[in-house]
This record gives sequence, C-alpha cells and structure tokens, in this order.
Amino acid sequence: MPDQETQSETINWYDARAAKHAATLGLDEPVLYQVDEFLANIIKGGVILDIGGGAGSYTQHFSEKGYKAIDLDLSNKMLTEAQTRYPDLPLVRSKLEAVPIQSNVADGIWCHAALQHIPPEEAKDVIKEFSRVLKPNGIVHLFTKEQTGSDSKTVETDEQSGFSRTTYLYTLPQMRELFTE
Repeated sequence: MPDQETQSETINWYDARAAKHAATLGLDEPVLYQVDEFLANIIKGGVILDIGGGAGSYTQHFSEKGYKAIDLDLSNKMLTEAQTRYPDLPLVRSKLEAVPIQSNVADGIWCHAALQHIPPEEAKDVIKEFSRVLKPNGIVHLFTKEQTGSDSKTVETDEQSGFSRTTYLYTLPQMRELFTE
C-alpha cells in the first residue's frame, strides 16, 4: 500500500483538520443523486460499509434510510468527529486494504473519495478486499479523482499543522483494470 510515511502524513492531515473537515462536509446535492442510485440496488435493511466514511454524514444518512451502515476510516480523529455527531453509529478504524469485517457480509460498499489515497498500482488489493467482504451480487460505489493531465498525484499541505495529504489521480483505463480478473 502507500509507503508508510505518505500514509502517515495523510492520516495526520485528516487528524489535524478533522473538526474543520467534518463541519464543512455534509450531504452534497450532486452526491445525493449517486446515493439514491446506490441505495436503489440494495435491499432495505442491508449492510452498507462506508469505507473512508470519515465524520459519518453519509453513513448516518444510510442508517436513517433503514440500512445497517458502518463507518470505517483510518483517521481516529475523523471517527471521533463521527462519534460526537452520531453517537449510535457503528465505527471501525480500518485501512481500505484490510477491512476487519467477516467475508460476505456487506450488501453494499460506499467508497467515496477514499481510494484516491491509494496509488493506482496498488489499488487492486483494495478491490480484492472489497470483493471479500461483499455478498455475492453486492454493489460498490467508487468515486475518485480523475487524471486529466500529466500529473498523476497531488499533494496538499495543511498550513497550520504542516501535514500533507497525497491524492492519486486515476485514468479511466486504470479504473477499468481494477475490475478485470
């Protein structure tokens, strides 16, 4: 997976900005359309893993719609924000490539803007892990940033903490390759 230093820096970036990040991120109208399409394919009451769910706003939304939703994130402080905002929400500290959930449990996986912290050449391991925890015919929502120019990644530094967040940009062929055997 991403080298330990890059991953640690990214986690530290989210930890340093957790309260601000949680306060500014909510349910975005364009994303709610994607949520509706996603939920239309999952049986009511089904299990949804919100992988990279951060402060839990989408996880809570799934729960309010009648699903058994679990917020999984690697940032302790983002999970603390989720617990503060939604005290009844199940929270799990987890890497994308090592989900501490039994096999064949999830009816759906919502992974919105989390895969982009994994280098494309290593993302196949994440997809294999998703396949492991998904029930047969489970649904995956996967959103990441697209590479449109020559840059294959961006690095954003938090001015207050000095921590950096690395975002890997994916091409459409890279995304397609993730789902081929």
